[in-house]
Amino acid sequence: MDPQISSPFDFWLAEEVLGLPLVDENQPPDPKEEVTLLELLDKLLTKGVILSGDLTLSIAGVDLLYIGLRLMVSTAEKAVSVGAVRMKNGRIV
Repeated sequence: MDPQISSPFDFWLAEEVLGLPLVDENQPPDPKEEVTLLELLDKLLTKGVILSGDLTLSIAGVDLLYIGLRLMVSTAEKAVSVGAVRMKNGRIV
């Protein structure tokens, strides 16, 4: 991974690091084209999806609860290729 990237999540979110657009600008989407749920799921797993969020519960200026969420959904091959997980003896560790 790039030394500027501290986690696999940063890698997936850093469009400027990858130098790739998130959508193919050469092929505009066809508004009449129907997409099935299976096609959508296939694209999401193939490309990968990152959800990230933070929630802080405060009362009278005192932080009582902090919840940080980072979720990556992808195929195993994609997760290994971006360094999110490692393979050992053919198994994900």
